[in-house]
Amino acid sequence: MGGDQWKKAVTDAWDEMADTYDAYVGTQADYYRTQVIGPGLLAACGKVRGQRVLDLGCGQGYFARLLAGAGATVIGVDISERQIAHARRREAEHPLGIEYFALDAAKIDQEWPPSTFDLITSCIAFQDMPNPFRVMESVKILLKPRGRVVLLVEHQMNGTPLREWERDESGRKIALRVDRYFNTGPRETTWTLNSGDTSRTFRFPSWNRTLEEWSTVFAQAGFLIAQLTEPRPTEKQVEQIPDLDDCSRIPYFLIFDLVPRGSG
Repeated sequence: MGGDQWKKAVTDAWDEMADTYDAYVGTQADYYRTQVIGPGLLAACGKVRGQRVLDLGCGQGYFARLLAGAGATVIGVDISERQIAHARRREAEHPLGIEYFALDAAKIDQEWPPSTFDLITSCIAFQDMPNPFRVMESVKILLKPRGRVVLLVEHQMNGTPLREWERDESGRKIALRVDRYFNTGPRETTWTLNSGDTSRTFRFPSWNRTLEEWSTVFAQAGFLIAQLTEPRPTEKQVEQIPDLDDCSRIPYFLIFDLVPRGSG
C-alpha cells in the first residue's frame, strides 16, 4: 500500500468510526485512556501552563482538552474531517480556546511559521502514520529550539503479530504469549467499541515498529530520546477497575520524550 493509499485508508477508517468513537471516548468503558493514557501522557508533558502546544492526531480532542485544562494554548490537527467536526462541536459546547484543523501531520510545516510551538504532542496516533520520519521533519521545523516532543504510542510488546492471553478455566488472564517481535510493517488493527447499548467493530491500518525502528526514525529526524515512560495503573486503580490488571502486568503503552539534537 503506497503512501496516498495508506492516507486514504486511515482517513476513511477514522471517518467511519468517528461517531461511535466520540460517544465512547472518556466514558467508563474507556478506562485505559482515562486512567492510564491521558494522565500518563499529561504527566510526561510536565508544566504546560502558558505554553503553545500542537497536538497531532487529536481525534475528537480528548488530549487537547486535557492540555487546555492544564493551562496550555492548544491547536489540534487530525487527518479525519469527521473527527475534527466532533472536536469543534465539543469546543463550542465547552470553550477552552482550542483551535482544530483537518490536516495531514506530514504537512504541518506548511501551515505555521518555524519555531511556533513550545511543545508538540501525540496521543496514541503515531503508529497509524505511514511516514513518521516526514512528520518528525515537519515537527522539528515548527518546534522552538528548546522545545519538546512528547508522544504516546502502542507499546511494541503489545503489537506483535502473535499476541494471545493464556487464560484459566474461568477466563482469567494468566500470561501473555507474544512472538515475532521483529516482523514489523503494516497491519490491520481490529477494535471493538462499546458505547451505551451500541457495540461496533472497526478495522483500520496501523504500522508495527520495534523500539529500534522508532529510535532510528527520531535520530534521523534530528531528535534525541530524553526519557522513556511506560505508563501503567496503580494498585488502587486496579482495585477500583479490575479490568486494568492486564496493563499493570504488561506494558501496553510507551511514551517518548524527545528533544532536538543540540538543544541542550
